[in-house]
Amino acid sequence: MRLSAFAKINRSLEIIGRRDDGYHLIRSMMQAIDLHDDLEVKIDVTRTSQPVSTKPATSQPVSISVDMQSDLILAGSIENTISSQEDNIAYKAADMYIKCIKPDLIGHIDICIHKRIPLAAGFGGGSSNAAAVLLALECIFRNEFDGEHEHTPIRKLLELATHLGADVPFCLSAAGKNNPEVNAIFETDENAGVFSTAAICEGIGEVLTPIEAIRGSLIIIDSQCDIPTGSIYSLYDEHTAAGGSNDRDSSDRDIDPPANKTAPAGWRQNDLERIAALASPETGHILTETKELAQNAAWVCITGSGPSIVCYYPEDMSEQPAGHDFDIISTHYKNRADVRTVLISKLLA
Repeated sequence: MRLSAFAKINRSLEIIGRRDDGYHLIRSMMQAIDLHDDLEVKIDVTRTSQPVSTKPATSQPVSISVDMQSDLILAGSIENTISSQEDNIAYKAADMYIKCIKPDLIGHIDICIHKRIPLAAGFGGGSSNAAAVLLALECIFRNEFDGEHEHTPIRKLLELATHLGADVPFCLSAAGKNNPEVNAIFETDENAGVFSTAAICEGIGEVLTPIEAIRGSLIIIDSQCDIPTGSIYSLYDEHTAAGGSNDRDSSDRDIDPPANKTAPAGWRQNDLERIAALASPETGHILTETKELAQNAAWVCITGSGPSIVCYYPEDMSEQPAGHDFDIISTHYKNRADVRTVLISKLLA
C-alpha cells in the first residue's frame, strides 16, 4: 500500500505543566502542510494458531525491514540520524502494531520511505512516517484480509501512536484525513471524526480536538543546527526553575530574538522559541536574520522545538509579496553552512 506522510507545523506551542513521570503537558495548534514523504508498505504474513510469544523458540515472528531513500537535499542525513533499523521510528511502529494488534502472525513486512521532510527539524518527519505505517498496516489487513482479522478501531491506533511520540497522534490524524484511500477505509469508524488537517493537541499529544485549518503559503528555512528535543525541554525546565520568564512580553533580550509582529489569526507564540535560541545561538541568529529578511511575512517562527523556521503568508507563493521574499531569503542562505536548504510549502486546508 502506498500513502503520503505529511509534515506538520506548530501554529502555537504552550507548555502548561509537567506530569510526575517527567513528560511535559502541552497545548499546541498543529496543521499539516503539503510537504510529505512517500511510503510503500508490503506484507507477506500468515496467521498461526497461537500468539508468537507462546510458540517454540525455533519459530520465526514477523521480521521488518525499512529502506529509506532521499532527495539530494537530505543526502547524508539519514545515515547520521538513524543508526540502525531498530532505531527507526517506522520500524518501531510496525513492530508495535504486530506485537499489540496481530501477535499471531509470522512473515515479513517491507517498508520503503522516500524522504522529503527534513530530518530532526521540527516538522514531524519521523512521527509522520510512524503514523503512516500504523495506518497502512491496518488498511492492508482490512482490505486484503477482510474477514480474517478483526478491525482495529482508530482509538486503538491513536493509543499506539501516543507511545511512539507526542506528534504521532496528530500525524496519524492528518494522514487519515489527507490520504483519500485511507479516509474511505475508515469512514465508518465511530471515531473517524478525529481525522483532521488541523487540531489542538493537548496532554502529551494524545488529546486531539479538530479545528479549522487556515490557508496560506510557507517559506521553510531548514537549519543544519542540531537541537535534540529532549535537550530543549530540559533547558526549558532549568530556565523556568531559575526564575526565567516565558511570558510574551519578556525583556530577557539575551535569549529573546527581536520581537515578532502581532500574531495573525490562527497563530500564537511558541514557548520553546526563546529556549531554542538559548540552546543554539546559531538558531537564534538565523531566526533574527529571517525576521529581517521576510518583510512581507505575516508571521515568522520556529516550528516545534526547532531548529527550522517557517515564514507564513496568507496568500499564494506565486503572488508578488511572498515570491519576492522567497527570492531574497533563498539567495541570502545559498551556500550557507548552517542552512541546509530553503523550501516552499503550502498549508493543507
